[in-house]
Parts: sequence; C-alpha cells; structure tokens
Amino acid sequence: MTLLPFRDPDLPMDERVLDLVGRLTFDEKVSLLGETAPAIPRLGIRPYHHGNEALHGIVRPGKFTVFPRPIGLASTFHPELVEQMADCASDEARAKYNRFGGEMKGGAFDGKYNGLLTFWSPTVNLARDPRWGRTSETYGEDPHLSATFGAAFVRGLQGRHPHYLKAVSTPKHFAANNEEKDRFSCKAVIPERVLREYFLQSFRGCIENGHAESIMTAYNAINGVPCTANPMLLTGILRDEWGFQGYVVGDMWAPAFVHDAHHFTKTWPETAAVCIRAGLDLDSGTTPFLHLKAAVGQGLCSEADVDRALG
Repeated sequence: MTLLPFRDPDLPMDERVLDLVGRLTFDEKVSLLGETAPAIPRLGIRPYHHGNEALHGIVRPGKFTVFPRPIGLASTFHPELVEQMADCASDEARAKYNRFGGEMKGGAFDGKYNGLLTFWSPTVNLARDPRWGRTSETYGEDPHLSATFGAAFVRGLQGRHPHYLKAVSTPKHFAANNEEKDRFSCKAVIPERVLREYFLQSFRGCIENGHAESIMTAYNAINGVPCTANPMLLTGILRDEWGFQGYVVGDMWAPAFVHDAHHFTKTWPETAAVCIRAGLDLDSGTTPFLHLKAAVGQGLCSEADVDRALG
C-alpha cells in the first residue's frame, strides 16, 4: 500500500499538512473547525473533542490527581513546582489516552477519551476584582508573576521535546477578561499602554517563554471590537509581534456572541468571515463556522482563509 504523503513522518510537517488539507472537501474542512470534530474514515482521521481543562489537574474523564488551585500555587512563588505539576498532569493524560487509544466510549461521540491531548489551561487573566468568579483559577493580579507561572505551566504540560508535543496548552482568556457582569457582551475600554503593559503581559509570557501551541479568546470586546473577531489581537499582536505559530480557539460560544451578544455583525456568514479573517482557527460553539460555505460564496472570505485556519 502506498503511503499517503500526509502520513509520511520523513516529510516536513508543512508539506504533510498541505497534502492533507488538499485532500479534504470543503464540507469536511468546515467539520474539522469545530470543537467536536467528526471522523473522516476515507482518510483514516478519527474523531476528536478539543475541550478539556487542567488548571490544577485534569478534569475529565475519570479520576486524576488533583493539585492546589492556581491562586494557592502562585503564593508559593515557585514556578518550577508548577511546571512539575503540569508535567504530572500531562503524563496522566497521555497514559489514559494511550490506554484507550483515543477511542470513543459508550457508542456515541461524547469525546470521552478524545480531549486528553488539548487543554484549555492555564487561566492567566489578572484577578483585579474579588467579585469575578474565576479568581481562584488565576495566579493573582500581578502581570509578571502571572506570566512567569503561566509559562511554567505551559512548558510542563506540553513537555520539552524539540519535536513532539506531549499535550497542548491553551492560555486563556485573551484578553482583559476579569469580570462577571455582562460577561458575554462586556465592552472594555482600555488605553493601549495599559492594555500592553498590564493586561497582555501574562499572555506574552506564555507565548514567548512557554511557547504555547494554542490560545483562547475572551468573550468581551476591547475598544469596540470583540476579542474573537479582533485582528489587532489575533494577528497583529499575537502572530506578527509575538511570533505565535499555533491555533486560536474561541471561548465556549464566543464566536456566536460576536453576533448574538455584541451585535458586531448582522448575519451568520458575516460573523464566520469576520472571525476567521481576524485569526480565529477553531469555533468552540460551531454556529458561525457552519456558515463558512455561505461566507465564501458571498465573497466575505476565501477558501484560502479556511485552509489557513485548518492547517
């Protein structure tokens, strides 16, 4: 049997990705851009569920080691300890994933053992308001401390191998997300200096010093533009300035809230186009990206935009 190029480990990764993307139909491409990606049997692609958490130990499925919450870990002022903790967590993730072969359980696609390679962690938003419900998930209010601990967590979870990833770390919620009031539609107004020197530093540390392979966008808008559809954040700063090479996922239903809560767009095809052109790669709620075919048909974005996100 001839080995398809995308399955040849001796070829460069970019060449393999390009080959695989070129073999997919447009509908198959769109199906892989959601949090729950179905199987594509003709190419031997198994289903995968992207969403899991590992802030202080893995959440699901089954039993895993539980460590102290991040706000407590930060009080140790010991980032090396956090790196060891995250390393233990991804060891457990790999063990369970390898044990079950990443297969579905229970007869229906619930992603039970699929989400053990990608984790929506750490939370490196800054805890400035005790009324925010996620304070215990953070490393506190200091941007330098959060950047240091966040990068340590990323290195521990992903491993230090020069070529292979043990798991994928997804720092969240990018950016300036630290209040509960109107959480889906909050419109933060932040001067650029404050944004860069305070709110973005913890994320920058995760990318430049931790080399995170993923990042999650926040629900809120910054200076009138929702984070999930914000080209300044997702392309200008994240990719062009910080050199990020991974993929961007929206917080749960955040892409839909660009339309429903922020009223930033008028139609679903426009929402899909605005998000993917801004730099969003994975739609955790699926609604807008289901309209990508219509968006391309209406000239709002191109199939090349879809291929970039998929790659």
